[in-house]
Amino acid sequence: MGAGWRAALGAGLLSAGVLSLSLSVGCDAPSSTPPSTPAAAVDGPATATPAVALKAPRLVVLLVVDQMRADYLVRFGHLFEDGLDRVVDEGAWFRRAEIAHGVTMTSPGHATIATGTNPSGHGVIQNDWVDRPSAAPAYAVDDPQGAIVGPPGSDTAGIKGRSPAALRRPTIGAWLKQASPASKVVAIAYKDRAAVLMAGDAADGVFWYEPGVRRYVTSSAFAEALPPWVVQFDGEGALDDAGAQPWERALPATAYDFVGPDKVAAEGEGDASRFPHPLRDAKDDPKRAFYRLGASPASDDLSFELALRALDGEGLGADEHPDLLLLSLSGADLVGHSFGPDSHEIVDYYVRLDRRLGDLLRELDRRFAGDYALVITADHGGARLPEVASAGAGGDAHARRITGDVFDREVGKAIAAASVRLGLAEPIPVRDVGEGLWLDLRDAEARGVAAASARAAVAEELRRLDFVADAFSYEELADPERVEPRRRPWLRRLGRSFVADRSPDIQLLGPPGWLLNTRATGTNHGTPYDYDSQVPIVLFGAGVSGAAGKKIDAPVWTIDVAPTIAALLGIATPEVDGRSLLPYLD
Repeated sequence: MGAGWRAALGAGLLSAGVLSLSLSVGCDAPSSTPPSTPAAAVDGPATATPAVALKAPRLVVLLVVDQMRADYLVRFGHLFEDGLDRVVDEGAWFRRAEIAHGVTMTSPGHATIATGTNPSGHGVIQNDWVDRPSAAPAYAVDDPQGAIVGPPGSDTAGIKGRSPAALRRPTIGAWLKQASPASKVVAIAYKDRAAVLMAGDAADGVFWYEPGVRRYVTSSAFAEALPPWVVQFDGEGALDDAGAQPWERALPATAYDFVGPDKVAAEGEGDASRFPHPLRDAKDDPKRAFYRLGASPASDDLSFELALRALDGEGLGADEHPDLLLLSLSGADLVGHSFGPDSHEIVDYYVRLDRRLGDLLRELDRRFAGDYALVITADHGGARLPEVASAGAGGDAHARRITGDVFDREVGKAIAAASVRLGLAEPIPVRDVGEGLWLDLRDAEARGVAAASARAAVAEELRRLDFVADAFSYEELADPERVEPRRRPWLRRLGRSFVADRSPDIQLLGPPGWLLNTRATGTNHGTPYDYDSQVPIVLFGAGVSGAAGKKIDAPVWTIDVAPTIAALLGIATPEVDGRSLLPYLD
């Protein structure tokens, strides 16, 4: 169970069972909090939102498209003619939505969306980190006390357990269950961390695709056994059949030419990065098979199908108690990593998402006759391939890729130079590298060098590297207000990703468009730059119909998603960093 989430709910939520309501893409400069947005929206607790009369819909669906850049709705919009086209035409589209925190990754992104709180509050700073008290590596949803629960007969003994134990704030699902215990909350994704962190520890069902058994599973943290409807889905053969056919384009090849050529050597499959893509290989181990299938629309087809099964399996929207379905599309991220935002593959993914979302909306229309709401957003964006960005018209000629071997060598030199300056006989060891460096400072401190001095010296040397735009020490991240923001423009956002017992000793930031510590192909995310932090937020359905087709350019944040869902559901919001967006619809 996430530490202290029930206490975090506080008295702000209503007593059990009683429902009420309280309520630019394209620049690399940091976004400041605009006058129309309360500073609390990104820096502290949100002020109370005025009450609005609203009947809660029978079902609210939160759709998180993993790695969906905000500009995709514009760049690819001329190809949409179904679900994505419909939600833009009939919903409310917030065109200046951003992520308020600095380390833009899957785990903190989903936790932020679900809790309405920045990582500095909910505790999930990255996908992986070093636990400072134990000095042990940690994965955002690891739980050694838990066990994977698969279909009958599956061998899950060697697979690590999963749970939201690292999450320190309650999710929107917990808010709903506290206010209405009879309501149901179900979370589904291809990735374990996406499903688990959206759900928190109050969900009725949490399911993801486990590569070790090639089936959808859950954890003993949530249930002792899979429900029959998931067991049936696992046993029907759909998962065995997934990927049997290669991935082909849904449209004629010429429809994709506006983004560039199909074959790009810097894409994830190198010279083989062209359609069609085989999704199976007899030589693939389970992990490789997970990524091969995952980096295609086929993986999210599975999650969509399981979400549709959940409507009947859990009776979602079947009674007067509003329910919540949380669905994350992990395939979008894996396609993005492999092929980048200028690829035929990413365009085809969104063409197919447009169609699959249309299918989902038609089924929801059939079942609920408009008595449902949908919220679409993303956990982060993604960078262009540097090789493409530096070559194309209007791109960044300075964009570069710093592969892992070069990164390790140059960072090692910088740490060695800092160690000499500090009078140490040996270079300071590095415990781990993620979106920052965790250092082993025990020997330095034993020799009389304060940890803060060691970190400052290492950060200073790292700033001399051509691929480091800035390096922020632990002490700077812990107290970003003491540094002149105009001199260190990204420090405040990175400070919202700081957690004292988890954060790195040094947080690195490369120049805009650069990829650091990366593979030789594909792309990544993780920075506060616009391409990683600007994402869509679209509201659709019940509670939104009066604002159909509205395009809103006020700056908003992903921390606003959970409070907005709370307002749609008619429940109170505890003290969080975001606020409801429904007043923008008036």
